[in-house]
Amino acid sequence: MHGTPAVYSLETGQKITDLEKDAYLTYVTELNDYIIGEYYLSVSDERYGILMDKNTFETLAYLPDLTDIDINKNELIFDFHKGTLRRSRIYPINELINIAKEGDMD
Repeated sequence: MHGTPAVYSLETGQKITDLEKDAYLTYVTELNDYIIGEYYLSVSDERYGILMDKNTFETLAYLPDLTDIDINKNELIFDFHKGTLRRSRIYPINELINIAKEGDMD
């Protein structure tokens, strides 16, 4: 709880990498080839997520105001502190590429 969270290999027991060191890791969710670490920064009462590659733990995206993940509905849930929650569907990468090529995103 009070140290930098780290990732260790299940096979070798060796440390692979450190995760975010300036916030509390509150939850980890595995999504296909990705992992989302959810963090809480108590100094500013901020919640956020980090999307990482499942194999390399490389940071792929910063997800400000991430509050929860609804695996059943395949959605990320964000709280912008205005009294309402916003849901965003989790898109597969190939679908995002097709949307970008078409220039049409809902």
